[in-house]
Amino acid sequence: MRRPARDFAVRIDFGGQETVVEACTERGLCLLAEAFFRELYARPCKVTYTIECQDDGAGRRIAAYLGDVWLELLGTP
Repeated sequence: MRRPARDFAVRIDFGGQETVVEACTERGLCLLAEAFFRELYARPCKVTYTIECQDDGAGRRIAAYLGDVWLELLGTP
C-alpha cells in the first residue's frame, strides 16, 4: 500500500533527540505539533523546531500558531 504524501512537517529537536511530525493538512500539523509540544513542556530541555512546507503563507501561519502555543505554555498573555 502506498503511503499518502505529507505536505506539511515540523522537525523538532529536543534534548539531543529529533522527531518529525508530518500531516496532510496545515490544521492537522498544528494540532499534532501542539500535542507534542505539550508533552515536551514537562521536560527540562532546549527545544527548537523547523517548519517544512512548500507554501510560505502556510509556513507563517503554522509558525504563528506554534509560537502562540509556547507563549500559552510559558504563561505569557
